[in-house]
Amino acid sequence: MELEELLYEVRTQLPNAPVPLIARVMRTTIDDFFCRTHTYRHTSTDTVAGKVSKYRLRTPEGTRPCLLVSATLDGKPLELTSPRKLDLENPRWREQEGRPLECWLEHDTLHVTPVPDKLYVQALHTTVALTITRNSTSIDTAVAEEHFNAFVNGTLGRLFATKGVDWFDPALSQSYGMMYEQAIETARIRGDKNDTAKRREAVYGGY
Repeated sequence: MELEELLYEVRTQLPNAPVPLIARVMRTTIDDFFCRTHTYRHTSTDTVAGKVSKYRLRTPEGTRPCLLVSATLDGKPLELTSPRKLDLENPRWREQEGRPLECWLEHDTLHVTPVPDKLYVQALHTTVALTITRNSTSIDTAVAEEHFNAFVNGTLGRLFATKGVDWFDPALSQSYGMMYEQAIETARIRGDKNDTAKRREAVYGGY
């Protein structure tokens, strides 16, 4: 779905608001919604190569990972860790090789440790929660339709809170904001139950 469709819905309520402002606030709202609910998810399958510990996660155009939900290698879960935690536990962890047991996400790159000691063909399965990028012009249709009202209400809530404009209305801002927050809470509950909209699994043979 093109973001213009969402923008049109907002403009019916605020015809005097500049389109660039609506678009900017809408992207901020959608990003906030996904980063707080983790309801937009993408699963990928990759091949792990020996001596290679970093893997760029390729997500749908206009999206970026905001949370690593899970990662498995040969069906076994990788534990979530961080370089700081590893440094405290074992300062020589960067030199060790073997079957990867832990991982962490850095922007759009998945790091695994120990450094893989062999080839694992299409054995790495990763699920991440996505959000949109600042330049996104569209969003997955199924996801957009599921959260359409939340995106519109959140955008309106922020716009009505804008001071110094003729549409400033704290009461309407609070009303739309409350509906937006309720939608976030509902989405969080669904996310905890893993009842979320997902992209199809993408399979990559290389690395």
